[in-house]
Amino acid sequence: MVDPSYKTDADTEPSFFYTLHLEEDKAYHNGDNDSDIHETEKVSGEDWVWFLHMYPGSTARITFDLPGLASDSDSVRFRIRVRGTTYDPKTPDHHARFVVNNETLYDFYFDDREDKIPAFSAPADLLKKSGNKLEILSIDDTEATLSQFYIDWVECDYQRLFQAQNGQLDFEIDEPPSVTAFLVNDFDSDSLFILDKNEERLVQPEKKGKIWKAEFDVQSAGYLDGNYAYFYMNGGLLSLGKRGVNVVALDSDSGTVIFARNFDTYLASENADTLALMISQLPENSIVLAAVRDEGSRMLNDSAFVALEQIGSSKIRELGSRDSWAIIGQKGALPGTVPEMLQNIREWYGPGNKISSISKWRLFLWSCFC
Repeated sequence: MVDPSYKTDADTEPSFFYTLHLEEDKAYHNGDNDSDIHETEKVSGEDWVWFLHMYPGSTARITFDLPGLASDSDSVRFRIRVRGTTYDPKTPDHHARFVVNNETLYDFYFDDREDKIPAFSAPADLLKKSGNKLEILSIDDTEATLSQFYIDWVECDYQRLFQAQNGQLDFEIDEPPSVTAFLVNDFDSDSLFILDKNEERLVQPEKKGKIWKAEFDVQSAGYLDGNYAYFYMNGGLLSLGKRGVNVVALDSDSGTVIFARNFDTYLASENADTLALMISQLPENSIVLAAVRDEGSRMLNDSAFVALEQIGSSKIRELGSRDSWAIIGQKGALPGTVPEMLQNIREWYGPGNKISSISKWRLFLWSCFC
């Protein structure tokens, strides 16, 4: 049975601070003028760069992934190395604008041949684990006769989950952690090797086993609050609900879906009986997600109430007409020990009000190898 508080082990760190470095050597900057170009020794600013000539009106586009981006992060920090040049220096000479996933986040002005590393933050919910887009624009609003700059590299600082990629994970801990263990997952097998790079030695894992980790997002909206029910797992859509009570059941050992069904408990009490029967037939400890769409209270009966209380609900008997209700439950959980939300339409209905939802609740399960 999963701890009803739905917390991870207290002695493990869920994520670590990671810096993603993006750089491509696509062009060579020989120097700022003819004498620099003919100089045999390396001159100021000479280097391989990513985008060489950022003239006013030009845009550099970079796509990037943030592997293992922790959903509970507050922000992602960006740093970009730029260097300018101009033939007729003014103040300022260059204007760079930074746009992330179509949202303008920062405008940066700098002068002549300055070598700068502008930095700015983006809210974490603006970013995705893959398919992000960074645009760097050169804005034509300075008085410089010729404004141009180059872009060398981009860095992103973010909280990264302890998830392996392609069978490995490389991380550093700058400060002594408050815990002594790290829970690393997403390996393809239990043949694991840990290399301490500082000590140049192999370390044995404290514990190995099968694990699956899921982040559930269950959303409910009654008819007047939006009229939908959504089920997400790790950011991917599991199921779309219909009118009534919608249920998604998953195996607690593997995370595979046992069933995803709609029970129209507005239409007929027989559907409430079927709901109760299917929950009763689930294996103990099964994960059960449920949400109401439109209206689900009209034909609910005592057998359905008891079944939903057996997955941890303490509020289902309070469900009224067109109320919103959602739960992340588990077969055998005591009422009130799992994440659950009920929003009464009489309290919620009105201009500008939104749906009720249980958003991005993490659930960790562990079963050892035999």
